[in-house]
Amino acid sequence: MLCSHSFTLGLRRRAEPRGTPGITAQQAGMPRMPSTAIRKFHYDAPTRTLSVWFVPSGDRYDYQDVEPETYAAFRASSSKGRFFNEFVRDRYRYHLMEHGRRH
Repeated sequence: MLCSHSFTLGLRRRAEPRGTPGITAQQAGMPRMPSTAIRKFHYDAPTRTLSVWFVPSGDRYDYQDVEPETYAAFRASSSKGRFFNEFVRDRYRYHLMEHGRRH
């Protein structure tokens, strides 16, 4: 299922860093995660795939065909869980990609 939302944000676009040994997520420019529902997330622009790791399970789900504007708004949101529930969950096709530590 595709989702079309219009978000107006004054954000500069930059490439998302891939895992770099020896530096923290914040040093790599990845978003801080003050969320009780979402452990971390990553967006792959070429495939428009949003990967989300959940608390407490650590399970990773990939959401397909997520627009760059939706990702930018998700990244900028003050409540990742609330934004995810309203604008991502049940609006995009998804797949469980890996189980976290609790399985």
